[in-house]
Amino acid sequence: MSLGKKIGIGFMLLLLLFAGLNIHSLIQMKTLSSLTQRLYKHPLAVSNAVRDINYQVVCIQRDMKDVVLADNEKQVHRAVASIESAQQSVLQSFDILQERFLGDKSKILEARQIFIDWKPIRDEVIALVSRDSERKYSQNPADA
Repeated sequence: MSLGKKIGIGFMLLLLLFAGLNIHSLIQMKTLSSLTQRLYKHPLAVSNAVRDINYQVVCIQRDMKDVVLADNEKQVHRAVASIESAQQSVLQSFDILQERFLGDKSKILEARQIFIDWKPIRDEVIALVSRDSERKYSQNPADA
């Protein structure tokens, strides 16, 4: 066999080897893509939803403090609006948890119910503060 044929055969073998390697790489990239999608849809989305719930609950607690310490009704209304917005966000995050959590869903339902049971307590505090501020601000400003 001549030197040119040997080089040609070697070059063809290298091309076949590279083509096989490229096909294998494409298959592995597709596998990696599907695994990344699964990771995003379940563990990452769930952990982000839990993080968001935690953050929003802390915001609600802060806003409840602002309600109690408010000097006027405008501050109370602003804090109440913030509380309602955070509550909606928490409930949306619980929906994501309910849909995507792969573990025992009864824990999610229990946590959601505890959050829902907290609302009447918050509403009662807001009502008491509103009633007290109405009484306080309806008096003569010189008496206050």
